[in-house]
Amino acid sequence: MLDVLEALGIDLDRLDTGQSLRFHSVIRPSAKPQSICSAAIEARLWPVVWLIGWHHCLRSWERYQATN
Repeated sequence: MLDVLEALGIDLDRLDTGQSLRFHSVIRPSAKPQSICSAAIEARLWPVVWLIGWHHCLRSWERYQATN
């Protein structure tokens, strides 16, 4: 879904690093800080990753892996 929106020119990376990071911290406070997209890849929730957007999630995962 997000891959299609990003292909149309909508920048969703700020939303992913801001709101998604905060939301993931609320639902899983003891987990390492990362976005929901990155957490979905680490948990191997492939249907969720495909639903969100494969390229968007992969880019998010790479960003959080680079910082850790």
